[in-house]
Amino acid sequence: MSDRDGERYYPNPWREGERWASVTTILGAVANKPNLLEWRSREAARFAVENFDTMFSLIAEGKDREAIELAAGEPDRIAERAADLGKLFHRLAEAEIKGEPATMTDEESAAVAPFMDSFHRFLEETKPTFRWAEATVYHQWAKYAGTTDGGVEFGVPVPVISSKGKLVDSFPPGSLLNTDWKTGRSVWVETVAQQVAYSTATHMGIKDQLNTVVPMPKVVGAAVVHIRPDGFRVHGVRVTP
Repeated sequence: MSDRDGERYYPNPWREGERWASVTTILGAVANKPNLLEWRSREAARFAVENFDTMFSLIAEGKDREAIELAAGEPDRIAERAADLGKLFHRLAEAEIKGEPATMTDEESAAVAPFMDSFHRFLEETKPTFRWAEATVYHQWAKYAGTTDGGVEFGVPVPVISSKGKLVDSFPPGSLLNTDWKTGRSVWVETVAQQVAYSTATHMGIKDQLNTVVPMPKVVGAAVVHIRPDGFRVHGVRVTP
């Protein structure tokens, strides 16, 4: 996988030299995100209020542009810290699922500890059986790719809740669900499209020395596991046309 200006691309496993855009890159280009714009505005304003003395000093010194850029940059700083924490959690979760060792600094350990506590609660309460962890998926005809965090058979029912809070479906225990971990404050609506794209992929890459690609295992749906320091929630996602 390679990155270009914040976008992700995967090599086409069937044709050397060709790259496919990731699901997240495609959604980033086409998805309407009014909530994200609102969040950015709110966090920039919050930073300005909470750092009034710093902002006042810059303005008093005639550094209006610096003050504006400082406040406007806060959402990016928050997102970068969250992304780093999310990557760390994903790495530790994958290692634990596979029974492999993982190293981290004391600072990283302190930051991720509340999330790992919630992850352990998730393991205890949902009794999952993992069929794969951190695998690349491909759609051979639509020409996209992405990384799914796991294939899970839950030991408990997984509910599907509408945006209005209504129970609309439920996956019975033992259903194989494509599963993703989310560690941010919220789960964005485009996550549904992301999980449908992963779940309907045609092939999956196996992490071995030969980079083997096999047909995508048949899943009946998807699950988004929202891990936060104060607990977790499992959101079922139906795969529909």
